[in-house]
Amino acid sequence: EISPVMRVRFTRDNMVDKRGKQLMATVRDQQWKILNGRCAGDGGGAYTYENRGVRSTLDYVIVESKAEANMRVMEEFGVVADGHALIVVQ
Repeated sequence: EISPVMRVRFTRDNMVDKRGKQLMATVRDQQWKILNGRCAGDGGGAYTYENRGVRSTLDYVIVESKAEANMRVMEEFGVVADGHALIVVQ
């Protein structure tokens, strides 16, 4: 069975600050995968943080590349605490 994790990552948040660049470099260097925006049910890279009109993707699901074959669906359940969303991966 083919993994439902897409090769291309979609996101609604196009802002990348210094810490974001560091995170992306670490993910790339470790050959990990960010599942946000790649899995069925994610809604095209949904925001995971919202507070006072500010929306962003701050909360990530990051896995080893070999683990992506076991991922089926990722759901974002909206803001649950302190502006952050609950993310569930099956």
